[in-house]
Amino acid sequence: MGKYDDILHLDRPVSDKYFPMPMADRAAQFSPFAALTGYDEAVSETGRYTEVFCEPDEDVKSQINRKLVEITNRIGSEPKVSIEYFCHDEKKAGGNYVLVCGIVKKISAEKGFLLLDDGKVVDINYIREITIDE
Repeated sequence: MGKYDDILHLDRPVSDKYFPMPMADRAAQFSPFAALTGYDEAVSETGRYTEVFCEPDEDVKSQINRKLVEITNRIGSEPKVSIEYFCHDEKKAGGNYVLVCGIVKKISAEKGFLLLDDGKVVDINYIREITIDE
Protein backbone atom coordinates (compact mmCIF):
# COMPACT_ATOMS: atom_id res chain seq x y z
CA MET A 1 0.00 0.00 0.00
CA GLY A 2 1.36 3.44 -1.06
CA LYS A 3 1.84 6.50 1.06
CA TYR A 4 -1.07 8.47 -0.55
CA ASP A 5 -3.46 5.67 -1.54
CA ASP A 6 -6.03 6.81 1.03
CA ILE A 7 -6.46 10.28 -0.60
CA LEU A 8 -5.63 9.43 -4.21
CA HIS A 9 -9.24 9.05 -5.42
CA LEU A 10 -10.86 11.85 -3.41
CA ASP A 11 -12.44 14.86 -5.16
CA ARG A 12 -10.41 18.03 -5.47
CA PRO A 13 -11.23 20.54 -2.72
CA VAL A 14 -13.38 23.50 -3.81
CA SER A 15 -13.23 26.87 -2.04
CA ASP A 16 -16.39 28.37 -0.61
CA LYS A 17 -14.91 31.92 -0.88
CA TYR A 18 -13.40 32.02 -4.37
CA PHE A 19 -14.55 31.11 -7.86
CA PRO A 20 -12.39 28.73 -9.88
CA MET A 21 -9.71 30.54 -11.92
CA PRO A 22 -10.13 30.41 -15.72
CA MET A 23 -7.64 28.16 -17.52
CA ALA A 24 -6.05 31.10 -19.43
CA ASP A 25 -5.27 32.90 -16.15
CA ARG A 26 -3.88 29.73 -14.63
CA ALA A 27 -1.56 29.29 -17.61
CA ALA A 28 -0.37 32.91 -17.30
CA GLN A 29 1.03 32.12 -13.86
CA PHE A 30 3.59 29.87 -15.47
CA SER A 31 4.58 32.12 -18.40
CA PRO A 32 8.27 33.08 -18.58
CA PHE A 33 9.39 36.10 -16.61
CA ALA A 34 11.64 38.63 -18.37
CA ALA A 35 13.93 39.70 -15.55
CA LEU A 36 16.25 41.59 -17.90
CA THR A 37 13.89 43.81 -19.88
CA GLY A 38 15.73 45.55 -22.69
CA TYR A 39 18.66 43.14 -22.58
CA ASP A 40 18.04 41.73 -26.06
CA GLU A 41 17.82 45.24 -27.54
CA ALA A 42 21.04 46.27 -25.79
CA VAL A 43 22.89 43.22 -27.11
CA SER A 44 21.67 43.78 -30.68
CA GLU A 45 22.58 47.50 -30.47
CA THR A 46 26.08 46.63 -29.29
CA GLY A 47 26.45 44.13 -32.11
CA ARG A 48 25.27 46.59 -34.78
CA TYR A 49 28.11 47.39 -37.16
CA THR A 50 29.43 50.94 -37.54
CA GLU A 51 32.39 52.23 -39.50
CA VAL A 52 35.08 54.74 -38.64
CA PHE A 53 35.40 57.92 -40.71
CA CYS A 54 38.46 57.82 -42.96
CA GLU A 55 39.86 61.26 -43.77
CA PRO A 56 40.33 61.50 -47.56
CA ASP A 57 43.79 62.34 -48.85
CA GLU A 58 44.62 65.71 -50.45
CA ASP A 59 44.04 64.50 -54.03
CA VAL A 60 40.53 63.32 -53.21
CA LYS A 61 39.80 66.55 -51.32
CA SER A 62 40.88 68.68 -54.27
CA GLN A 63 38.78 66.55 -56.64
CA ILE A 64 35.74 66.98 -54.37
CA ASN A 65 36.36 70.75 -54.19
CA ARG A 66 36.54 71.00 -58.01
CA LYS A 67 33.24 69.17 -58.31
CA LEU A 68 31.64 71.38 -55.65
CA VAL A 69 32.74 74.48 -57.61
CA GLU A 70 31.29 72.97 -60.79
CA ILE A 71 28.01 72.22 -59.02
CA THR A 72 27.93 75.76 -57.59
CA ASN A 73 28.36 77.19 -61.11
CA ARG A 74 25.51 74.99 -62.39
CA ILE A 75 23.13 75.51 -59.43
CA GLY A 76 20.53 77.30 -61.61
CA SER A 77 20.30 74.35 -64.01
CA GLU A 78 19.55 71.99 -61.11
CA PRO A 79 22.49 69.59 -61.36
CA LYS A 80 21.67 66.02 -60.39
CA VAL A 81 24.36 64.39 -58.27
CA SER A 82 25.21 61.18 -56.46
CA ILE A 83 27.05 61.77 -53.19
CA GLU A 84 28.68 59.22 -50.93
CA TYR A 85 29.31 60.64 -47.48
CA PHE A 86 29.89 59.59 -43.88
CA CYS A 87 26.81 59.82 -41.67
CA HIS A 88 27.44 59.76 -37.92
CA ASP A 89 25.47 57.25 -35.86
CA GLU A 90 23.14 58.82 -33.29
CA LYS A 91 23.44 56.01 -30.72
CA LYS A 92 27.07 54.93 -30.74
CA ALA A 93 30.55 55.87 -31.93
CA GLY A 94 31.21 55.75 -35.64
CA GLY A 95 28.65 55.72 -38.42
CA ASN A 96 28.13 54.49 -41.97
CA TYR A 97 28.84 55.68 -45.48
CA VAL A 98 25.60 56.58 -47.23
CA LEU A 99 24.86 57.14 -50.92
CA VAL A 100 22.28 59.81 -51.76
CA CYS A 101 21.08 61.00 -55.14
CA GLY A 102 19.22 64.17 -55.94
CA ILE A 103 19.23 67.69 -57.28
CA VAL A 104 21.41 70.23 -55.48
CA LYS A 105 19.38 73.22 -54.33
CA LYS A 106 22.00 75.08 -52.30
CA ILE A 107 25.66 74.93 -51.32
CA SER A 108 26.96 76.90 -48.36
CA ALA A 109 30.74 76.69 -48.23
CA GLU A 110 30.83 78.98 -45.18
CA LYS A 111 28.55 76.74 -43.13
CA GLY A 112 29.88 73.57 -44.78
CA PHE A 113 26.71 71.95 -46.07
CA LEU A 114 25.00 70.97 -49.28
CA LEU A 115 21.17 70.88 -49.54
CA LEU A 116 19.37 68.47 -51.86
CA ASP A 117 15.85 68.81 -53.27
CA ASP A 118 14.42 66.20 -50.87
CA GLY A 119 15.60 68.22 -47.85
CA LYS A 120 18.62 66.04 -47.14
CA VAL A 121 21.55 68.04 -45.73
CA VAL A 122 25.04 66.72 -46.44
CA ASP A 123 28.08 67.90 -44.46
CA ILE A 124 30.73 68.85 -47.03
CA ASN A 125 33.56 67.80 -44.71
CA TYR A 126 32.39 64.16 -44.73
CA ILE A 127 31.96 63.67 -48.48
CA ARG A 128 33.90 60.71 -49.88
CA GLU A 129 32.84 60.96 -53.52
CA ILE A 130 30.65 63.10 -55.79
CA THR A 131 29.38 62.10 -59.21
CA ILE A 132 27.65 64.70 -61.37
CA ASP A 133 24.98 63.02 -63.49
CA GLU A 134 24.57 64.56 -66.90
